[in-house]
Amino acid sequence: MKVWLQTDKVSGKIVAIRIDGKMTYRYNPEYIPYGVKNITIEINDFTPIKGDHIIELITEKGNYIKAKFSI
Repeated sequence: MKVWLQTDKVSGKIVAIRIDGKMTYRYNPEYIPYGVKNITIEINDFTPIKGDHIIELITEKGNYIKAKFSI
């Protein structure tokens, strides 16, 4: 499953991704380059179900993104 995120002012190695409060461990890419404003994260160990979901992303620099997406 692919999720598009705005990464304005966020960069660095991704250390954690949670979807609906559950950790996900298989995702690409593992690094957000400096200056990139939008990124597509491919998540391999999440079974999508129809409805609204919340994704949370944390980088090694302590940056935090919380966003909603729908399937």
